[in-house]
Amino acid sequence: MRVAGVSLFTLGAALAGVLTYGGLALVARAFDAGLVVRVAAIAWIAFCLCWYAFGFTKVPLGRESIQANRQWANKGPRGVFYFGALLGIGLLTQMTSPLVLGGALVAASSGVWWAVLYGAGFGAGRSLPALSGAVVGLGKLDPGQVAARIISRRRTWGTRLAGGAASLLALGLLLSAFR
Repeated sequence: MRVAGVSLFTLGAALAGVLTYGGLALVARAFDAGLVVRVAAIAWIAFCLCWYAFGFTKVPLGRESIQANRQWANKGPRGVFYFGALLGIGLLTQMTSPLVLGGALVAASSGVWWAVLYGAGFGAGRSLPALSGAVVGLGKLDPGQVAARIISRRRTWGTRLAGGAASLLALGLLLSAFR
């Protein structure tokens, strides 16, 4: 039963990611704004690299005060799907990394199909902690502790290194498009 519920959550997250990021790329294409969005993506990813290098924790435009609608989230299968979709978009909830917005900019500047694939991966990836909790079990942690660990603002040396490396890789890929 838990796996079925979290599968609906994952479906909502992946579908919302596909629609959101694919839609952003469609808008960029419709306005012939690919170059402008790519330059914005380069600037933002360069900022992300600095953000990780200096160990900042507060994410600009991080939407810290936005919460899911509790009434909707408690509506059975529709609520599980809604909550998954909300997290699968990523831009409407609390962000723990500025790379969330950077990924949206990169996706919008990379074309519709790449954006759709990115959205599916982002949404599915964002639901992995819930999926692993349902399949493996939460062990000694209660759901509140799991959620707190997922959105923790504590940055270890390893997470800063991984975020910086991801920023550097994205920056290299974006700049290589100008050759």
